[in-house]
Amino acid sequence: MVTLAEPRGSDRPVRYTWPKEHPRGELLRHTGFAYSFPSPGQDLIESPELVRWAVDHLRKVAPVLRWVEAAARGKRPSLK
Repeated sequence: MVTLAEPRGSDRPVRYTWPKEHPRGELLRHTGFAYSFPSPGQDLIESPELVRWAVDHLRKVAPVLRWVEAAARGKRPSLK
């Protein structure tokens, strides 16, 4: 699950580098986002299947991580 960090109040301005009327202004007020996995449960934690479970979940978030890395390096990110 991907979640956005809560903005520090609804009056938080859009970052100064973006116009106030930016179409994604509401998202630009957030300070970050996080990705979390569901709890695997005790049976899975003690099982060799935990590796497969982790790989399956990490594959789902990999495109987001590549997108963030590209954006951080100043490249135009793509989720292709």
